[in-house]
Amino acid sequence: MADIVFKHYLIQHVHSAVVTARQTKEGGSVARTDRHLSPYREDYWQVGGAHQALIAAAKKNRAIDFARRRYRRFKYNPQSPLHKRIFGTVSGSQSWNLGALHGAKVEWMAQSNCVWDFPIVESVSRPSAAAASRDQKACQEIILNFLKDLEVSVEQSFGVLIETAAVAAAWTERLASLEPVYEGARQKTNAQFQYLVAAMGNSFIRAVSLGGIDAGATVTGVFHGHHVGYKNLADYCYIEFGACNEFIGPTTKGANSLRDVANHFEFTRGKIESFKSLETCTYHDLWIRHQGTLKASQSRNVMILGFPADDIRYSYGAGLFNPIRLDLEIRLCRTLRASGYKVLYKPHPSSINLSRALIQDEVDEFVTAPFEQSYTQADVLLFTYPETSTFGYALCLDVPMLLIDLDDADWRPKIYDLVSKRCVMVPAWFEDNCRIQFREAELSAAVEGAGDLSDFSYVFEYLIPENA
Repeated sequence: MADIVFKHYLIQHVHSAVVTARQTKEGGSVARTDRHLSPYREDYWQVGGAHQALIAAAKKNRAIDFARRRYRRFKYNPQSPLHKRIFGTVSGSQSWNLGALHGAKVEWMAQSNCVWDFPIVESVSRPSAAAASRDQKACQEIILNFLKDLEVSVEQSFGVLIETAAVAAAWTERLASLEPVYEGARQKTNAQFQYLVAAMGNSFIRAVSLGGIDAGATVTGVFHGHHVGYKNLADYCYIEFGACNEFIGPTTKGANSLRDVANHFEFTRGKIESFKSLETCTYHDLWIRHQGTLKASQSRNVMILGFPADDIRYSYGAGLFNPIRLDLEIRLCRTLRASGYKVLYKPHPSSINLSRALIQDEVDEFVTAPFEQSYTQADVLLFTYPETSTFGYALCLDVPMLLIDLDDADWRPKIYDLVSKRCVMVPAWFEDNCRIQFREAELSAAVEGAGDLSDFSYVFEYLIPENA
C-alpha cells in the first residue's frame, strides 16, 4: 500500500519491453533517455535503491532539516503563543504535518488549535529486524505471484517477456526500505496523535501515515484543487483515501460528494471514518473578485493548458501519456491558428523547459508566468483534461472555457451536467491507434459559443459554502 509509485515503473517497464521487441523485430533500435531513474533505462538497481538513497541524504542534511522544521513551526502556527513558536521543542508536538503546504491545508491549520510539527518523513525511522525479515519474505512471495500473472498476461497480449526477477528484487528492496519508516511512525505515535497529510502519492508519507493509523492516530487527508469527486476514479480514491481515516473537502456538499465516490470502492483498512468540510473561502473570494460574470470578448486569444511533459503513463484515465496528449495539443494549435485564432500555450509548471522545446514552434505565445497571473491574456481557456487544480480555479473566473470531452470519461451525471453549463464540452474519442480525435468544425463552434455559458451552479453547489 505504501510504494504506489512503483506501479508507474511497472507500467513503463511493460511499455519499454513491448517497444523494444517491436523495434528489434523490425530491424530498428531504441534510444533511451539518460534521465536519472527513468524507468525506460531499466536500471533496476537504481530504482530499487532509490528510497535508501533518500534516507541517506536526509541523514546528511539533518542541520538544514532541523532549521526548516523550526521555520515552518514558527510560520504556520500563528494561533500558538509567540514564546511557544520560538522556544518550543520541535519534537514535542503530537500534531504532525506531512507533505505540501498548499492553500487548503494551510487554511485548515489556521482554524485548528494545534501546534503543528513538520517532521522529515525520511527520518521517521526505527528498524525492527524481526519484522523486516518476516515482512520481506511475505512481500517477495506476494510480488512474485502478482508478477507471474502479469508476465503471462503481457506475453499473451504482446508476445514479449518482462524481467520478472529484476522487477521483483527492486520492488522488494524499495518496500524493505520503507518498513523502518512505517515502524518508526507506529512506535512514535499513539491514539493522541493526529496527522495532517497532503501528497499521498509520496511513498514515505504513505508509510508514515499507515504506521500512524495502525498506532491509533487520526490521519487526515486534505483535498487538493477543486476535486469533489466528479468522476469515479479508482486510482484517485486509492491514493487519496487509502492511507487516511479522515478526509477534508472544500465545503459540506463537496465533502459529501467525495464520500459518495469513496463508497464505490473497498480499501484494505476499511472505509474512511469521516469526511469533514473546510468551508473554504478561497473560491468565494475568487467569485467576488470577478463578480461571477464572463467578460465580453472577440474570442481571438485561446489559451491551451498543457499536459505534463514527462514520461509517466498516468493511470487514473485513458490516454494520460505525454506523446498522446502532445499529438492532440499540436493538432489543436494548428486547427485554431488556421481558423484565425491566436494560440497561447500555458505549460504544466513541472515541465516548462521540455514543453517549450516540444511545442513552441506551434503556438503564437509560450506563457511561463503562473496561471493566476497570466489567464487575463486569454479570451478563452482550453483544457484537454480536467484532472488539474487549475481547472477548478478557472471555473470561478470570468473567462469562457472549453474542455476536450473524451467519450471514455466516467463522469458522475449530476456533476457533468453542472460543469457543462459553465464549460463547453468538445466531443472527442479514441481511434484504434490510441489517437484522440475531434471535429474541427465543432472546436471552432465551441470557441465562438463559449461566452454564452455563464451558469456557475457547479461553483455554488460544491466550492462555495452555503452560508457565504
